[in-house]
Amino acid sequence: MSIHKISCHIAQILSRELALGEDDSEVMAYGLEIILSSVTKLVVILSSAYFLDIFSTTMVALLTFSSFRLLSGGVHFSDYYRCLGFGLLIMLSLGKLAQIFILSQTFHLLVFTFVIGLSAFLLCLKWAPAENPNKILTDEEKEKLRVLSVIFTVVWMGIIHVFVVYSQGRFNSLVMASAMGIWVQSLTLTPQAYKAVGYINMLLDFLRKGGAEYVEKMVVQLPGNSPGSCSQSGCTACQPIYLLPTQDAEGFTKILKEKPYGCKSCDRRR
Repeated sequence: MSIHKISCHIAQILSRELALGEDDSEVMAYGLEIILSSVTKLVVILSSAYFLDIFSTTMVALLTFSSFRLLSGGVHFSDYYRCLGFGLLIMLSLGKLAQIFILSQTFHLLVFTFVIGLSAFLLCLKWAPAENPNKILTDEEKEKLRVLSVIFTVVWMGIIHVFVVYSQGRFNSLVMASAMGIWVQSLTLTPQAYKAVGYINMLLDFLRKGGAEYVEKMVVQLPGNSPGSCSQSGCTACQPIYLLPTQDAEGFTKILKEKPYGCKSCDRRR
């Protein structure tokens, strides 16, 4: 049974016990799904890291990545289990890499973390917050999250530099893990990350739904779009969407030129 079905089942039971309406039941199911999904992902990643003896570095990378992601947003996979699988792979890889590539000299580590922090800072200025198509932000919310994301990178650089100086090299692997976590998350803000995840989603859908028999045009939301840009009268909540790569009947990837394709809300073509 999927997490979605489990959440709905629990919500139905609680709704009957508490005499809640259908709308309240749906809200409860949505909240339960988020909680169960997050807890499951956390347990899977940290337990896997423990058995691979990379628990501390993986935990630091995950903590930095997740904290930054709450403010800056980023690309999402279309399916929870894809998110879990790729998230597990990325976090375990960061945890292991942080143990392997250790900068022992304080000066080199300070330079490395400064470059990482500066890169994250610049990407935030350009792309944060990177929106989730399922949650469209207002202009005020975007500006607030952009400012908070930028502040996060500055505060992170300050804290990590003080930590490097006063720890005297005892926790350099944890510093590397945190730097890798913020760097990877900053990359998820970019249009290139949205394209890459679009390719992966498309390929997995293609394989799961019957190979060459599955032909679908996949459209995804790119960051930086603002409400009302459809220019259609009476449509104030819509967002432009972009045509991304699709699969032809032979199973090969066809790259289509990006262009405004329509409106997600009013479903009109321009």
